[in-house]
Amino acid sequence: MQTNSEAEINTLPLWAKYKSEMKVGFPSPYNEGVDSLASGIYDAIKALDQLKHNSIDEPAYLGKNPELKIDFNTIKNIQVPAKMSTTKEVVNSVVQLFEGLPNWGPSLNVV
Repeated sequence: MQTNSEAEINTLPLWAKYKSEMKVGFPSPYNEGVDSLASGIYDAIKALDQLKHNSIDEPAYLGKNPELKIDFNTIKNIQVPAKMSTTKEVVNSVVQLFEGLPNWGPSLNVV
């Protein structure tokens, strides 16, 4: 955590002094580096976008296979695993559920 010298703190505006004091009492788990939540959301959107076809002449479903391979009985019985998965693993498994779903964009499908 970055600390300010007393001389630096005295030159700061009043709100900055309080902010500096509050950071000591309430440390943030986010260290102003890479925001893992934003990164995970970006990865999920990017993975879903990769399922889309680029041309209006291509099929109006997501992915390569139009057959929906979702086994709802299996999904109903899924339990939370004892060991946590990485964000990437979770995103990849969820994106697979979109394979074959209709892409309802107006330029691809007339509803």
